[in-house]
Amino acid sequence: MTSLLKDSQTKTAEVEKLLSDYTKNIRRMEERVREAELQAGEASKQLVRRSIRERQMASERDSLVAELTRSQGPGFSQPIGGNILNASKKGVLECSYKRDKTLGGSQELTLDQLAGSTKLASPGSVHDES
Repeated sequence: MTSLLKDSQTKTAEVEKLLSDYTKNIRRMEERVREAELQAGEASKQLVRRSIRERQMASERDSLVAELTRSQGPGFSQPIGGNILNASKKGVLECSYKRDKTLGGSQELTLDQLAGSTKLASPGSVHDES
């Protein structure tokens, strides 16, 4: 009888250990799920922030294009290819304008050159490079 009792106690201890191990594993899995949910939440927030920033940049670009268009004056023709700004996949902005032939041939300017150029007049003024 004592051997049966000892076997029963041994098996009970083994079952308790297995149950304890299973409980620990379940807790670890639950923690991993919580971490994954937190990461997904952060990724979602980042996506929203990037989307908002992208819309802001597009709006700013449109505003700059409108300002450049207003400041062109009578000496500029339509932009080459009908596109004022072409945004590449990397977000690099390219801009080129073609001068009207009446001002002495064509000249292409990048957005950086346009922004830093002292030759371009402020909005509302007339270009005169004679």
